[in-house]
Amino acid sequence: MRPRWRAKERGRGTFAYFAQELTQAAARHMELEVCLHRAVREQRLRL
Repeated sequence: MRPRWRAKERGRGTFAYFAQELTQAAARHMELEVCLHRAVREQRLRL
């Protein structure tokens, strides 16, 4: 199945790459970004 249709089936705000490894890497990157933003907001990390 093509990545575009895979993402559409999963719903809004989702993504899919041609290789599962790329999709997993992007998901880890997004999770890290969310955690860093939360840490800054909660003053557990200062930049």
